[in-house]
Amino acid sequence: MYKKQLARGKPMKKSAFFVVIITITAAICCLFATCRQPTNPVIDPKTWTVTFNPNGGYWDGDPAADGAKTVKIAWDTAIAQPDEPDNTGYGFAGWYTDDLCTEEWDFESPITGNMTFYAGWDRSYYTVTFNANGGSPSPAPQNKPHGHTVTMPSYNVTPMKNGVYIACFDGWYDESLTNKFNFDTPITSSMTLYAKWRPYNIRDNGPGGGKIFYRSETGFIMTDNNQRCYYLEAADGDFVKGHWYYTGWPLIDIHFGAYGTAIGTGRKNTTNILNQNSMFGRGKNAPAANACKDYRRGGKSDWFLPSKDELNQLYLNTPVVGNMITRYYWSSTSTSNNRAWRQDFSNGAQSEEKMNTVYYIYPIRAF
Repeated sequence: MYKKQLARGKPMKKSAFFVVIITITAAICCLFATCRQPTNPVIDPKTWTVTFNPNGGYWDGDPAADGAKTVKIAWDTAIAQPDEPDNTGYGFAGWYTDDLCTEEWDFESPITGNMTFYAGWDRSYYTVTFNANGGSPSPAPQNKPHGHTVTMPSYNVTPMKNGVYIACFDGWYDESLTNKFNFDTPITSSMTLYAKWRPYNIRDNGPGGGKIFYRSETGFIMTDNNQRCYYLEAADGDFVKGHWYYTGWPLIDIHFGAYGTAIGTGRKNTTNILNQNSMFGRGKNAPAANACKDYRRGGKSDWFLPSKDELNQLYLNTPVVGNMITRYYWSSTSTSNNRAWRQDFSNGAQSEEKMNTVYYIYPIRAF
């Protein structure tokens, strides 16, 4: 039996022996390499995660980019502020450590743990300034929150041009004076609105609330104070009847000095009539002149009885005024101690008439 076992065994070849030796040696080397400790170990530094929450805002001007941003930072170091986010209608107010934005973060402080910062927001307010563009006065500026509308300045304080109303206020425009501002537009930025001016036209409403019935491109001189005016404005339908002067007074002895006939003389005529009337202590004995002096409309108190030529312009533009009665009207122009000029508004005829006759009275003003 022993011989059979020996007979079954085969002698090992030399090449196989060397393979076994090499394999064992490699295994021993791997074992030593695995177990060997490094002489200079590498340790990862401690890092924190910092999150920036736009808190209703967005990044890079894109409302769709509303997600939070995260940054890795080494422990115990300060973090730089990121670019400010946007938020329509609000201004950026800083980064806070709580979502109620009560504790603002000092970016010089070190980060000592994982943190989330929340963007704080202040509602945006915009200033709308009104430039009278040569007029006076300019309305006060208005400060409005984002998305609100501006209140149109009152037209009761329409700006003047060069100290007098030689131009008609035409509205508030952009700086180019081509785009009229719509006061129903929500405000989204600060802006300046500019007054636009144009000449008054016949039939326009004047500063005194009446109708413009005469216009001069070069102007005319008011003889009472040498003021250059450009327009005549008629009262808005308020007319009365009365004497030119009181019945029964000895007119033969009174010289009124109301002889002006041209455009620009009516106001001085009216003043002279009232001054002469006052000299004789007769109070309201000049009903036509007094009715015009006492007339108030549009906050104006400079109404007067029109001169002969001014009254004729009123007749020529009767359709403009629109409420003239086709009867006689008094002018402020006298011809003698007891006569003054009147005009028939049914046909335009002018003639002299006794001052104690009752006719219609129509106040006008110049500017």
